[in-house]
Amino acid sequence: MHFFVRASPAATCRIAAVVSTAVSPKAVVRNAVRRRIYSAAAHSMGEKQPKAIIAISAKKGAEKLQAGELQGELDVALQKIAKLG
Repeated sequence: MHFFVRASPAATCRIAAVVSTAVSPKAVVRNAVRRRIYSAAAHSMGEKQPKAIIAISAKKGAEKLQAGELQGELDVALQKIAKLG
């Protein structure tokens, strides 16, 4: 798993993506990973948005994931959160 996902209850759904310099020292790469996380999370949740603040932290190696792998990992993590809420 290349992501650590935390959630806390809230009135609306909000997502934060955290990509540290441990993932890549280059800001261009970190921002690309961040954009890919936001896109995959939006696709995973669709219309079913939990009422929570969700923080997704990328771990080292996340920059090397293909789009399908990234989507699959976030799907699993966000489904666990949806079951809790």
